[in-house]
Amino acid sequence: MLLGAPLPLAGQRIVERAERLSDTYERVLAGEESRDNLPHDLLGEVSQLADRLDAHLEDHPEDVRGLIAAAGLAYTRVILTLSNIRWSPASGEKLPELRPVRAHARLTRALAIEPDNAEAHYWQARLYGLHHPHVRDGVFVTEPEDLGRAISHARRAVELAPVERLYREALAGYLIGDHRFDDAAEVVRDLDGGQHAFYLLLMDMKAVPLPPSVVYSPLESRGFAEFLLNRNRFEDHGFLRARVYGYPGPLADIEAFYRDSFPDIRLFEPGSEGSSTLHFRTIEGGLEPSDEQSDGYEENRLSILIHELSEDDASRQKYGLTGEGPFCVIYIINMRKIGGR
Repeated sequence: MLLGAPLPLAGQRIVERAERLSDTYERVLAGEESRDNLPHDLLGEVSQLADRLDAHLEDHPEDVRGLIAAAGLAYTRVILTLSNIRWSPASGEKLPELRPVRAHARLTRALAIEPDNAEAHYWQARLYGLHHPHVRDGVFVTEPEDLGRAISHARRAVELAPVERLYREALAGYLIGDHRFDDAAEVVRDLDGGQHAFYLLLMDMKAVPLPPSVVYSPLESRGFAEFLLNRNRFEDHGFLRARVYGYPGPLADIEAFYRDSFPDIRLFEPGSEGSSTLHFRTIEGGLEPSDEQSDGYEENRLSILIHELSEDDASRQKYGLTGEGPFCVIYIINMRKIGGR
């Protein structure tokens, strides 16, 4: 094929269908479109289109749009496959290898031809950001393929196309995954007039008063969010609504901190010794202490649950703590209502 030669109409239509399908799926995942806009047999449609696109790229390997569209389909296929994985240690089955090596290579080729193609950078970010399953110490876990590269490509996509909402949301998501919460909030600060869900929930968490010496626990935060999501406590953005911290001291120290910070705040004992709960209302511009009893799951309520644990080296390490004596685990649950939901 001569570089720059016109593509056959049939090839153009395949590329356009692939672009449209991947874009629609992304917007459905982002909550911007209805699932009704997707084919009933989505995985079958993706597989069929991918085969036709492969044949097209065999004849037209320098078609940048085709290379990018094929990568978008590969991403969609991996997401759909991951959502159907059911695995347990007792199964004895090997987890499938789903890393999209071929799609990465196609995007590398596309970027060699057009280095400033924002869409190519975006899909490369999406591929590097895919969470792949593996087993660690007999436990099923998922981790991104390369979070640093995902952030780098997503940032470049935003630089090249700053008005593209999906690019900003992707970059913010990867920064959140890297625990760079302030950077993530800045990326989406101007979206929706400052009312974007990411921004509101990140700002709520930033406003939470926490005693000195707390240690953020990303793994425990993720596990806590998954626990609540599995019990349908959250309708959306579960991983932005829950956090877990460790505190290297007794419950009495934390209670004193909150009484000093908010003289009128009420600390509730949920019925178990060595525990306290306090509540805030999520309001425009921040948080407001609440003296109302709550189970922690009421709308527009942010709750802090504190549990004191006895000395246990293994538990301490799990929360990133050192030292001796009793320590505490602080759970934060944010039930702010977003938009019409």
